[in-house]
Amino acid sequence: MGTAASHSSEEEEEGAEEGMEGAGGAPQAGAAAPALPPAEVLLEQARLREATARLREAALPEPLVSRHHSALVRWLEERLSRGDEAVSLEQFCEVLESVSRLAAGSRGESEEAFAQFDAEGDGTVDVENMLEALKNSSGANLQGELSHVIRQLQACSLVPGFIDIFSESKERLGLHASMILRFLHRNRISSTAIPYPVLEYFNNICTMRSSVLKDSLDRLLLKEREYPSDLNGNQESDKLKSVTKCYTHIETSSNSADIDKMTNGETSSFWQSDGSARSHWIRLKMKPDVVLRHLSIAVAANDQSYMPQQVTVAVGRNASSLQEVRDVHIPSNITGYVTLLENANISQMYVQINIKRCLSDGCDTRIHGLRAVGYQRVKKVGVSVCDASAIWYWSLLTSLVTASMETNPAFVHTILQNTQKALQHMPPLSLTPGSTDFSSFLSPNVLEEVDSFLIRITSCCTTPEVELTLLAFALARGSVAKVLSSLCAITDHLDTPYKASSLISSMAAVRQNLLYKYGKPLRLTLQACDVKGKEDKSGPENLLVEPWTGDGFLTETGKTRASIILSTGTESSFQVTQIRIKVRRGAIGAQCGLVFAYNAASGRFHAEEHFKRFESYDKWKLREFKQFLKTRSSCSCDDLGEDDPIGWFEVEEEWDEVDVKMQQCRVSQYLMIKFLCTRQESAERLGVQGLSVLGYLRPLRDEPCRAMSCLQCRRTEEDTVCGTTLLLKTLHFIQQLAQDLVQQKESGLKYKSFLDFTGLDLQLFWNFYNKLHQNPREECIFAQTLLLQLLQSCFSVLTGDNKTAKPQETPQSKTAGHTEAAEELYRHLCEVVDMGDSNFMPMKMLKEEVKNTLLSGAAVFFPDRQTRRHQLFTMMKNITEQEHKQSVHLAFRSLCTHFSDQDPGGLLLLPEKGVSANFDISEVLSVMDTLLLVAARECEMMMLDVAQQESGTVLSSLFWSVQGSLLSWCYLQLKGTDNAAKDLAVEILKNYVGQFLSNIRTILQSLLSQYSGKTIVEKISSSVFAMATRQLVIFLLDFCTLDIPYCTLLQGFSTLIELLKSLCSEPHKTDMESWQQEQPVVLRTWTMESPHNYENNCHEVSVFLCHGAIYFEVEFDEKCETERRYDYLEFTDARGAKTRYDTKVGTDKWPKKVTFKAGPRLQFLFHSDSSNNEWGYKFSVTAYGLPDVAVSWGLDLQLLVSRLMGRLASRSMALKSLRELGSEADLPPLKVTSVLNSPLWKPVFRHQLCPEALPGARQNSAKHQDKNEAWSSPHDVCRNFLIDFAKSDPAQDFSGQKSELFKGLIQSTVEARCL
Repeated sequence: MGTAASHSSEEEEEGAEEGMEGAGGAPQAGAAAPALPPAEVLLEQARLREATARLREAALPEPLVSRHHSALVRWLEERLSRGDEAVSLEQFCEVLESVSRLAAGSRGESEEAFAQFDAEGDGTVDVENMLEALKNSSGANLQGELSHVIRQLQACSLVPGFIDIFSESKERLGLHASMILRFLHRNRISSTAIPYPVLEYFNNICTMRSSVLKDSLDRLLLKEREYPSDLNGNQESDKLKSVTKCYTHIETSSNSADIDKMTNGETSSFWQSDGSARSHWIRLKMKPDVVLRHLSIAVAANDQSYMPQQVTVAVGRNASSLQEVRDVHIPSNITGYVTLLENANISQMYVQINIKRCLSDGCDTRIHGLRAVGYQRVKKVGVSVCDASAIWYWSLLTSLVTASMETNPAFVHTILQNTQKALQHMPPLSLTPGSTDFSSFLSPNVLEEVDSFLIRITSCCTTPEVELTLLAFALARGSVAKVLSSLCAITDHLDTPYKASSLISSMAAVRQNLLYKYGKPLRLTLQACDVKGKEDKSGPENLLVEPWTGDGFLTETGKTRASIILSTGTESSFQVTQIRIKVRRGAIGAQCGLVFAYNAASGRFHAEEHFKRFESYDKWKLREFKQFLKTRSSCSCDDLGEDDPIGWFEVEEEWDEVDVKMQQCRVSQYLMIKFLCTRQESAERLGVQGLSVLGYLRPLRDEPCRAMSCLQCRRTEEDTVCGTTLLLKTLHFIQQLAQDLVQQKESGLKYKSFLDFTGLDLQLFWNFYNKLHQNPREECIFAQTLLLQLLQSCFSVLTGDNKTAKPQETPQSKTAGHTEAAEELYRHLCEVVDMGDSNFMPMKMLKEEVKNTLLSGAAVFFPDRQTRRHQLFTMMKNITEQEHKQSVHLAFRSLCTHFSDQDPGGLLLLPEKGVSANFDISEVLSVMDTLLLVAARECEMMMLDVAQQESGTVLSSLFWSVQGSLLSWCYLQLKGTDNAAKDLAVEILKNYVGQFLSNIRTILQSLLSQYSGKTIVEKISSSVFAMATRQLVIFLLDFCTLDIPYCTLLQGFSTLIELLKSLCSEPHKTDMESWQQEQPVVLRTWTMESPHNYENNCHEVSVFLCHGAIYFEVEFDEKCETERRYDYLEFTDARGAKTRYDTKVGTDKWPKKVTFKAGPRLQFLFHSDSSNNEWGYKFSVTAYGLPDVAVSWGLDLQLLVSRLMGRLASRSMALKSLRELGSEADLPPLKVTSVLNSPLWKPVFRHQLCPEALPGARQNSAKHQDKNEAWSSPHDVCRNFLIDFAKSDPAQDFSGQKSELFKGLIQSTVEARCL
């Protein structure tokens, strides 16, 4: 055992991830926060099931009794040998706490385990019965199991009461029936749904919704906890930046090869130590100037003895002198991340995690994940000594040249000539930090000084050579602002010739190389093939299946050529850069071929039309292919037409793989690959093993001009081009780079920014655009279109709404020039949109880009948050009306989209960190009230069949985001530790729900008074109302585990019962028919396979989860085999029952097909020891269950409200709300339990001695009373009932309104006398 180190592979890439934010733009706060699921994911069943399938299901910890099964059996046998007859709840909890070291707050798990054996519910269990039940179980949860319930019933003292049912005497029959009912209620399966198909379907939907929403909320909570609250809003935060990976490398006590398995983000993999017990450690070497704030490790309860139980954290300046700062005990039932350090302030070089002890004194340990989050001190922006020296030199040079210009004009010309010679060896982007040829001494400060020097000496002359020099230097720097400034100057000389052919060629080469370098694998689908395969298993679809180990694609006999068509399978386009092709060896292997990228005019795909379009190439053989290559060698890539091949390949005899680089990387919808011939003409068929495609997914848009040249330049072959061509080529080059940067940023992948956005502002864009607009030439319209596309790619740089900026700072976008430019540009774009349609193609393309600019530019055209809020609320008042210009609708959609996608909290202005004592919630409620009024007006318009155009869609998205932001903020505060924030969240939640329900009642009452429920459900199915109501209830269902006012919410939602019953009084006929289908169908299928032979020391856990699954079917491959006893496959069903298989499949102990009838979850574990291995396993898992059935939004809402009210009632009865209990919250648990078990509790709660206290009850009852009649108080009702009870005869049945409560009191009295 020795020290093993693992250097971070991400360290080199971290500096490369400098996007637009790092190059002049301010990163938007909260942009990296995980987003809540969109409306269609939670409300559409198909999208919901897809989202659920993408969740990473962690292995559930074993039940408490199963984990300590052997220890409990030994303990019970010992008590039985001592003559003990019973075990109490307290004794059971104590022994579990001693053997498992449960954390505080885990008593509930022990009580739940004890309830499986407590037949009477009195807190005592017979020792012999418990021991027998434990020995007969296989580790499963016994509660609700039929055989266990029968044994419990036999052991229950209530059973003799059944005899009384059949005897002549009927005395105490009601008492026995009540007690038996309580017994059955206590021993029921809590998750069993009522056996109605629609409720089972709905239960599955709710479970999936909860899983998806909880995953999003948990990620939000993790993000919140990782961000240090004490660094927000102070001067120190300006000197720190977030670092999600604080270490440079990791060292471990052993097994360094598996270090990456605990840092890859997958908790299913793990690092496992290899050494003596209590000697394992993980050491992090921290990055310089990093402050460690959060440290956590991921563990799994299923690891059993491998699970760490006692962990310490030590820190120090060197590895030999470490001091422990934290000692953490990990409960044995935890699965997931365990926090070791939270809100720490550690700046030492080394941080070491020591595993002091494992569960059950295990020897080795397993760590499934590691997180180290902190903040790095950023050096103040300044000029280094090296830069200062270079700047001083250039300033002297500038002064010298300036002084010599008047007396020696040739001096300037000489400098320009030398500069031009140097720039010939500096292609575009070569001076950017992302370039491999970048010289470190040419820092941004130095380059800026050089640029100033060139501008200073050329200010006296504006020749084409000067303009071209400045443009070439700006391109070499990658400075977008400098390039636009140079192009703006060239706009004044569009017909002037420039010797720029070499510069244009350099831009094309740089662009092509970048496309080749950063292309990602594309997942394309096969659309068609013009020949059939030899067999079903050797068809063309095998070409895209990796690895390329099978037969691949073999054509039918007699076919030695083939053409295949690929696409994304959707309407999106792609840009192919390279294709790797592997052909079959020997004579049948493809020898040469062509590649085509093209678009199709027709919407539907017709394979015959596509093949006919390129049928002229079908007769080509190797000779025609060679002739084609000779012809192409003298042509430019720009000369390629739509139907010309963009790539070609020839496979050498000794090789079977070839990389094909596209000569023109064209954005297209379809890719056709033609395999022209085989290696030998005698071959009977063609064979291709496989192919993979690299490139980019692109939005399909009409390009202004593929050649980007004016007509005169297209006909000339000279070295010079006119200013128009230079402008178009350069602008297109910069626009493509910026677009790539945006797409790479959105994809979340590592990327390098080759562009510098320093100095870029909206004023520069507007000045350039205005110049182009004043020129009526067609090429200038093309240039305007390109400039708007570039502007859209730069929006994140131009937005200056930096929430972390200090009040004394004046962001660049807040200047008067920016505001004026924004107003002028916005006004002009609105005029373009509102003018009549034109058949002139360049104008149509320009107008389309103007629309796109308006739709995505809310943050630029309305520079600050308050302006955007005011503009949006102003538009909301009458946006549902129809007489608005198109520009108004576009602006409204833009603002809605901005607040929905980028700044959902911008309308509410809730505090991000810390709560002010004087925070006014009325502003929040006012915003939501405005949205609710708009939703109500939308419902009225939809009932009148008034089309909402596209405003309805963006309103729904806005309401979903804003309400989701409000509810998620409340969730974060309720899960936090700040009591003031919790109180504020509860206050907002209570008031908002009350306000929301009041509006809902008003809307429903108004609609139901005019239309039938069926008509309402059909007409407003896509309304904001139908969406927002369900979103609120879905969130509140997950809030029921938090400390919220359950009774208050329950009373509020109870007022919707009658309205929802009226709304859904007429279920749709087709819905009723679909509910009757109860035959299970295949819901999902998985395939699992181990390496053959499998490796030693494996402990792999997989979870198969499919909501709605009734049972799972596992079918094993006939080759499955493991070492007997020591290596095994273990399956655990949803009830916790375990089944193990080992040795050889096909035996009685390991059948080929197994059915697990407890759904919807099946867990698989493969374990192998350190010696001997066999073939391994391969099996398929199929989940069967009820199919998804669509329900109307009205029924969905009614069932959601019913489910929520049930949960609220359950939490209220269980006394779970500390806020509503007040001082009674500190009552001892035994006292509360005795109250809950009392026969009076449920009758009193259910019958409510004060029904007049319900909302609206007093008003309703007052309608039937005389005005002079006094209203009786709840105390009078209770007093009168107790008087009637005291005067009654116990021998006679009470037949009043509260007969059940009356019987409960009698029962309680009888039990009290017996005691």
